[in-house]
Amino acid sequence: MSESHFAYKKQLKKHLYFSPMLSCSELSILTHKSLPFTTRFLNELIADGMVVETGYATSTGGRRPQMYSLRADLNYIIAVSVDQLMTRVAIMDLHNNMVGTVERFDLPLQNNLQAVDELTDTLNYFINKSGIDKTQFCGVGISMPGFIDVKKGINHSFLFTKEGSLVQHLESALQ
Repeated sequence: MSESHFAYKKQLKKHLYFSPMLSCSELSILTHKSLPFTTRFLNELIADGMVVETGYATSTGGRRPQMYSLRADLNYIIAVSVDQLMTRVAIMDLHNNMVGTVERFDLPLQNNLQAVDELTDTLNYFINKSGIDKTQFCGVGISMPGFIDVKKGINHSFLFTKEGSLVQHLESALQ
């Protein structure tokens, strides 16, 4: 598959993630590609088991369009909410439904140079405890206090890493 075809499939999946259900026509409009082109790649995503048909839209007078969405259990996202004393972690499927329960753990940030290692260890434990294969996780979203440089992935107030950014540290530690 060419780089541009891979990128287009990625773009379709992104639109389906942010809009729970879309028709092929809507995807075509959102991506500025022809309906036949979009149909071809949507069918490939269905054949690959990434996208599912989710029924028909309500009628607006004509034939009702088939709706599509990402398969909810295709991948998972770890949602992390850090405050200065406690951290909460949850697993979300691709339809933003919580899988399991929210776990809470103490993680004091003030004057804690080990906080990033404690967070990393806890996230690894949480992933292993979930029973979900590590390869099915597609991302970690973290909200945290402090002065944060989002582009560089650095929290200038808490969660200091020995080298690189927090993003680099977590990518390496969590794979």
